[in-house]
Amino acid sequence: MNIIQITDCHLFADSGTVMEGVNTEQSLLRVLSAIMENESPDLLLVTGDIAHDEEFPTYRHLKGCLDKLNVKYYCLPGNHDHPRFLEDIFKEDFVGQFQHIVYRGWQLILLSTALPGEVYGRLDDRQLTLLSQVLRKNREPAVIFMHHHPVPVQCPWLDEIGLEEPEEFLAVMDSATSVNAVFFGHVHQEFRYLRDGIVFYGTPSTCFQFKPHSLTVEYDNASPAYRSIRLDDDGLIDTRIVRVKM
Repeated sequence: MNIIQITDCHLFADSGTVMEGVNTEQSLLRVLSAIMENESPDLLLVTGDIAHDEEFPTYRHLKGCLDKLNVKYYCLPGNHDHPRFLEDIFKEDFVGQFQHIVYRGWQLILLSTALPGEVYGRLDDRQLTLLSQVLRKNREPAVIFMHHHPVPVQCPWLDEIGLEEPEEFLAVMDSATSVNAVFFGHVHQEFRYLRDGIVFYGTPSTCFQFKPHSLTVEYDNASPAYRSIRLDDDGLIDTRIVRVKM
């Protein structure tokens, strides 16, 4: 199974808007074009911070772009998103809280960490209970997708606005035997961390990037990117970051 993750698009209703020196819509369209030119995805996951302006027309325009790809997709909310607009436009393709998919011998678990009005993220008791239940019930290897990072990425300013009380989520991970990896956005940089047999992956933005290991907000000159994920029939994961030149 081939999965593509894109994240942190920061789109605006005004297609000419430039943020941190990048036209975010043009950058996303170039990334989507590269995906369709070079990949054969079975699934596309958009893991939050989709519309920086949180405007209804912005989400509607994105839906039109994604529908043209003819690839199944799901959208997760980030801290810069308007969940009600996402739900109204994307309907069953929007993950408002929890989505569990078993496909081709794998479990895909999609979690919404967005908390209205806050930059940091949270998983509530219901989500954690559902997560624990499906991991106990199902034996297939599992991968989890979310917006906020549940482990430190060694950027103090970013780690202050990651997943709130991550210990509760990590406790579920510690009790699970089937989780192979956790993928997230939010951090605008490539990241990899191995914790007790589970690999945590951060994925760069489709527009501007943050400088790794920065103490305060610093921007990197790295290109926009997407993450390619191949889930093999033998339970192995092959993943890579693909940078896209503008």
